[in-house]
Amino acid sequence: MMDHESRRHSVLRAGRHCFTVYGYQKTTMEAVAKAAGVGKGSVYLEYPSKETLFTSILQQVVEEMNEAAERQIQQNCSPETNLQRVLHELLRFKAEQQLLLRLAEEAKHSKSAKAEEGLAFVENQIVTFVQARIERLIERGIIKQVDPEMTSFVMYKLYTALVSDWEMRREPLSTEAVAEAFQLYMLEGLLKPEEHHG
Repeated sequence: MMDHESRRHSVLRAGRHCFTVYGYQKTTMEAVAKAAGVGKGSVYLEYPSKETLFTSILQQVVEEMNEAAERQIQQNCSPETNLQRVLHELLRFKAEQQLLLRLAEEAKHSKSAKAEEGLAFVENQIVTFVQARIERLIERGIIKQVDPEMTSFVMYKLYTALVSDWEMRREPLSTEAVAEAFQLYMLEGLLKPEEHHG
């Protein structure tokens, strides 16, 4: 018999699998219970509703994404280079997550409000993560006094446009080309003149 922690992890893993395969709308707590190898009552004991299970899974995805982004920070890189590395990793992680791809498909074709909310939650968490880094750079006097929330939002949208949206109609940009464009259109305006590191 599974202990509480093992059962919780099993349900979380099974829920993530089901949401990835079936999407939010078609996932049932019965399917999660079957995939986890537990009774339906055990699933409800851990997560009172499909929505709470979904939220917990998204929080898990965000934690993994943030950890992956943190690993991109290198001591020997300039702060702006590390910021680009973080943004690149956040977008790469998001683009490769099968669950998020499934939710995007569901939001587009089925107009699922929950799928859209899930994607919006992840995007907001990305902006919040970048915002914390912007705030630290402001405190250290590396970038100008700007609205950190607005700046991180614009930064995320610009990077998304350069990495994802551009290649929908044109030849994909190389990592170097994205970095150069990001430097030109975003960082040049933020960095204090004496802090330009190239």
